Amino acid sequence: MKPNVILLVLDTLREDHSSGLDNLLQMGFVKYTNAISSAPWTLPSHVSMFTGLPPSLHGIHEQKGMTIEKMFGPAASQMNKLNKGILGELESIGYTTYSLSANLLPTELSGFSSEFAWYYDTFRRHLFNKEEFEYWFGSKSKPSGSALALELVKNKWFGLAKDLYFSRNRLTNKFLQNLFSKYPIEKGSKKLLKLAVSLEYRSPFFLFMNLMEAHDPYFWNETTPRAVFASVIGDDAYMAEWLKKYPVDRRYSVHSSVAVSRLVNGIMALSKYFSNSVIIVTSDHGQLIGENFRYGHGYFLNDGLLRVPLYVKYPCGVRPLLSGKGYISLCQIPSIIRYCVLGDDVRFGADTVFAESFGPQNNHKEQILTQEDAEKLDRAYSHRVKVYSHKGSMLYNVETDTIEESKGSLLKENVRDLLSVLA
Repeated sequence: MKPNVILLVLDTLREDHSSGLDNLLQMGFVKYTNAISSAPWTLPSHVSMFTGLPPSLHGIHEQKGMTIEKMFGPAASQMNKLNKGILGELESIGYTTYSLSANLLPTELSGFSSEFAWYYDTFRRHLFNKEEFEYWFGSKSKPSGSALALELVKNKWFGLAKDLYFSRNRLTNKFLQNLFSKYPIEKGSKKLLKLAVSLEYRSPFFLFMNLMEAHDPYFWNETTPRAVFASVIGDDAYMAEWLKKYPVDRRYSVHSSVAVSRLVNGIMALSKYFSNSVIIVTSDHGQLIGENFRYGHGYFLNDGLLRVPLYVKYPCGVRPLLSGKGYISLCQIPSIIRYCVLGDDVRFGADTVFAESFGPQNNHKEQILTQEDAEKLDRAYSHRVKVYSHKGSMLYNVETDTIEESKGSLLKENVRDLLSVLA
């Protein structure tokens, strides 16, 4: 019987804030160190995890003038061309697929379409099923006001009607802000994990989950867009004041701990599937929380963004893969799955891995205050690669052929040879 496949992503969880996941070792998980994400934000990283391709090759990544909202259509088209990666592969050999996400990016809007899917919307505090999702996010035009309420009731979407009303009610939102003391820690994992435990899965199945408790914002009134923009253009003076007002490093520690503990408890509740499942626990990227006056994710290629946790529970009778002392790219997740499901030979881990960025994930037009701001933002759009090797690490700007940061004895020529596969 084919093993089930469970991929659990703790969105925005840094490796150095994931020690609570060591509780998984008591459940038979294997911990891998030196895991590196292929990109510093959600969409290209998830595409790499599903397809095994780096951003340069799968083509779904940031570019100048394109906001995230404009990426959904092209991403869905490209994912369709790639047969949805491992998701499509498993469906083609009889797997039933399930997706539960608190992040809108790895959903069917971007081509991550499963047979059974749910999406938790933090803003509306509603868990959308597939029918509601297709109506609300796929419909070009919807009625408003009382006409919308009548249509929702007509379709018996009472929960959606209620949650939409309360999410738009000023008194309700004011009450919630006071209740949580400007501390928005809940981002859907309670509902998603409860649903995941209650589902009656049709084996063999592939279950994908994305949980967002470690993701910003960490304050109700946090001015995230301005802080991320100031980080990108190097406005250290603004960031120094901002970080005093919003001590995100302390809040991030609490958020990440909550995310980890909830996931561990959720996995324990799924223990009946342990013997015949490969379970992969990781993160798509980390988060900068004030280092060098930087905040957020989506542009920089720092260790705090690229080093992520990786734990794997192998099916009964399947020998765990050994990585040696090398690095593991999250592009190898499909290989881990094929090894467990199909028995494929896998060379696990590598002496050298890399991650890529092509510029800020948003164009930040609304944040530009001066011509100097515009020029700095324009210069930020460049193909940059962070290379990790036993010789050291290097941040290399492909377009300008310059080294922006280097540690160890890694040479530019070594990096050029490595990146020749992307040409």
